[in-house]
Amino acid sequence: MFEQLQTASPVNQGAPCAHGPRERFRKAGPGLWRARDPKRHDGLRGMVQALTLMLLLALGLMALAVMPAAAQNIPPTSPCTVGAGNTPAGWTNVVGDSDCSNVNQWANWGPWLNAPLPGLPTGATTFSTMHPPEQIQTTMTGLVPGRQYRIPFFGLSRGANFQSYQNTCPGMTLSSGADTQTILFPDTTSWHQEVFTFTAQASSQTLTVGAYHPSGGHQFCPISFAIGADLIDVVKSASGGTSVGDVVTFTMTVENTSVETLTAVAISEDVLERADGTPLSLTTAPTFVSASAGSSAGTLQVGETATYTATYTLTQEDIDAGGISNQATGVATASTGEFSALSRASAGGNQEPTVVSIPRNPSYDFVKNAVLDDANGNGRADAGEVINYTFTVENTGNVTLTDVAVTDSKATISGSPIASLAPGTVDFVNVTGTYTVTEADLASGSVDNVASATAKDPQGNDINKQSRPPDGDPGDPTVTPTPMDADYDFVKEAEHVDANGNGLIDAGETIAYTFTVENTGNVSLTNVVVTDSRATVSGSPLAGPLAPGAVDDTSVTGTYTVTQADIDAGDLDNVASATAKDPNGDDVPKQSRPPDGNEGDPTRPPGGVQKVSDYDFVKEAAHVDANGNGLMDAGETINYTFTVTNTGNTTLTDVAVTDSRATVSGSPIPSLAPGMVDDTSVTGTYTITQADIDAGNVDNVASAVAKDPDGNDLPKQSRPPGGNPGDPTTPPGGVRQVA
Repeated sequence: MFEQLQTASPVNQGAPCAHGPRERFRKAGPGLWRARDPKRHDGLRGMVQALTLMLLLALGLMALAVMPAAAQNIPPTSPCTVGAGNTPAGWTNVVGDSDCSNVNQWANWGPWLNAPLPGLPTGATTFSTMHPPEQIQTTMTGLVPGRQYRIPFFGLSRGANFQSYQNTCPGMTLSSGADTQTILFPDTTSWHQEVFTFTAQASSQTLTVGAYHPSGGHQFCPISFAIGADLIDVVKSASGGTSVGDVVTFTMTVENTSVETLTAVAISEDVLERADGTPLSLTTAPTFVSASAGSSAGTLQVGETATYTATYTLTQEDIDAGGISNQATGVATASTGEFSALSRASAGGNQEPTVVSIPRNPSYDFVKNAVLDDANGNGRADAGEVINYTFTVENTGNVTLTDVAVTDSKATISGSPIASLAPGTVDFVNVTGTYTVTEADLASGSVDNVASATAKDPQGNDINKQSRPPDGDPGDPTVTPTPMDADYDFVKEAEHVDANGNGLIDAGETIAYTFTVENTGNVSLTNVVVTDSRATVSGSPLAGPLAPGAVDDTSVTGTYTVTQADIDAGDLDNVASATAKDPNGDDVPKQSRPPDGNEGDPTRPPGGVQKVSDYDFVKEAAHVDANGNGLMDAGETINYTFTVTNTGNTTLTDVAVTDSRATVSGSPIPSLAPGMVDDTSVTGTYTITQADIDAGNVDNVASAVAKDPDGNDLPKQSRPPGGNPGDPTTPPGGVRQVA
């Protein structure tokens, strides 16, 4: 359909105006042309969208269903299926019925005179045929009352070798509303192009087409015709371009499908739209390249084809929309006026936009990275410390993503959603997350988690993605090691209860122990059991839980009563043992340490065990005055008593007494405990000689040797009861010499 560019006087049978601005008409569809309304010029885009519904023209291969024809869609009568009574689809019979013929014969009635006839200028070889008074009719809708429309068509008047139908009919009669035109054709074997012009009186009215003979009634003369055929055929193709910045080249061919040379051939308008309907402008307008027969720009010989090109540079918005579409309008001037045709997407196809589809690939990479904030700087994860997450979203597709929302069942997210992310863009600062480590995380050994993201593609579809660690695959968890360190410090401290205040540890005295348990790990401990082979422990087990950093130095204590064996051994050192339970129920064993020692070092009482190995050795003499004269006489006896007192704190053994003057018996004393006195075991006797009397002296010092617990000899000289070691023992009264 063409629109008239000016308000002009009624068009006379489609002839061009002889004066003033040239009439221009816009194609409304195959076979229907409409005088252009200047006010409608800006409505081209809406018209193009409607024109995409047009059916095949003369070269089309698809038949229309029988339905009323709109002003934008007059059903073509060619091509058709050869046969008698084959009325074109979309048309109804008014009088008789029309046939479909080919270049060789009239339907299936008989061959044409001078067969074969030429094919239509459009290239079709089948067409409709009628004879008077046959008529067919279609209904046009969507008309604008008062607007003038023109319908181009081809006609050929030729007889056939069938009965009396060798004659030719002179023409055709077309009528719509108040307008009726009889158009005559010469008796030749060539197709002639004509135009039927009418003014719409209503939005819907019929178009009636019939064979004409001036005599009226039934006439034996066939006439063939093709309504709905364009005078030019415009095909547009596109090449190149799937990425931003790529140049799409549109190639347009305009073929002269009329029966005469056309002038003023051009691409008058080119409607470019994004797939979402957004209007666009070409980067370079349609430019003439060449004509197949060598004609210059603007002229086309019959059957000649001109080539034009135009370009457009793709933007991201085009890719987001999924592509662009473009439809050109070709114009040309024939003897019947200026006509136009909308482009097809392919030769023989529908008059519809050429679509450049760009596959949309909405995709993105989603990385979750974790860093532990070691608040106390101890080099490990502790309950209460924070894991900081960084979420990196990279648009790896070719379309813009919006509303990129990040969720994480473990972390607290901020900065989500990301409003928009262009292809190739990386966002690693907007979305972050935090998570506070719990003791359960420490018990499990790590914090593992996968975040989720949902982005919107340009069509509003959700694009879901699971996170990956920096070196992993989508769906792999981001792992933050939180190794469990179930550890504690176990201190055993001893205190000597010095019952006798002698500053020494003595048998029978008590050692009091304090056990201090400090949780030096990062998880709570329970059921801390303390055992000690030397002490009696109370307050164990320590039920807990003992939190990390907690210290218990009061609950568990122990006591031990010192034995003489301990003193003799000189050793009260001891290591206690403890076993605690970690959160997983596993045992955590530990040996005690002294306050200033290492694990496994024994705890000893303050000052340790001091071994004192000593004894007192007293030699006492008693004179046996046999004759009772009160004097020591030769032959009388002196009896000695040796008293050994263990003055140390260790057991003495093998206490052997020797005396150069006395005969000793009862020696050695096998064992002598600290504090024990032995004054009965060892005795001695001595018989006084005259020499002793003459000398006036029976004084003497005895000797003793004892063994300490280590087997060392402890020598000692005797002392008299009131004297010092080494002092001689003198019998009571001494030796008196009487002359």
